[in-house]
Order: sequence, then structure tokens, then C-alpha cells
Amino acid sequence: MKNFNVILGAAVMSCLLPGCMYRPGGAMMSLDRFTYESTVYEPKTLTLIDTRTSEVLWTMEVPVGQRVTVEFYENKSKGYADYPDVMRWEVQKADALDSVLRSQISVPDRWSRRLDMTLREVPEFYPGAEASATP
Repeated sequence: MKNFNVILGAAVMSCLLPGCMYRPGGAMMSLDRFTYESTVYEPKTLTLIDTRTSEVLWTMEVPVGQRVTVEFYENKSKGYADYPDVMRWEVQKADALDSVLRSQISVPDRWSRRLDMTLREVPEFYPGAEASATP
């Protein structure tokens, strides 16, 4: 029984080490997956930088009340030696269920890119909403 526990523990750990996790439906999910939600007092802007050149490759002002999910995939870009990885993203309502990341861009490898998150000036209201003035 002692050997069984050791084998079971090793099997569980080996499932955690490869860098990918199982997602329902059989798809694999990268551990390089990040979600940023913008609120009235924390409106976020994301910027992807090529650290070799300091070039801004992508920027996203996440609308208040929405979130953006970003995921990186190694060696998925075809024909771009300087940008071997792919970044996929999706903007959706903050309370939406997990969805497919439909937009993508070729990006540098993990050692040559940086994803910055900055906060915009607050408060920032939902699109179409105005601050209510109370007498």
C-alpha cells in the first residue's frame, strides 16, 4: 500500500509539471493564461512589449465591466523566426463564462516579451453611463 501511495503521488505530480492543463472537451490549456478585468476604480490597459527592441506589439484598453483573457502558446507561429510564439486573446463581459480565444498575434518567445498592465485615470464609468451629481 505504501508503494501505491508513492506511485499515485508521482503520477499526480507528473500531470502538473508539463506546463499544460486539461480543459473540459479535451483541449489543452497553457499555464501562460492571464485574465484582467476592468472596473470603475481599476480600469486596465495591457501592453505587450518586445523587450529586445522596446517596441509595443499590442495594446488593449479593457473596457469597464469587461475582461480580457490572454494566453501564450510556444512555437505555434509559422514562418516568423523572430516571433515563434502565439498570443491569443478574447474580450468579454466580466461575468461571462470561459470562452474560446478567437484573436491572435505572433509574438516573441517568453524571454523576449513583457506584458504590462497599467491603470487608467479613475473613476472611469461604463460606456454610456455618466457620473450622477447629487445636490
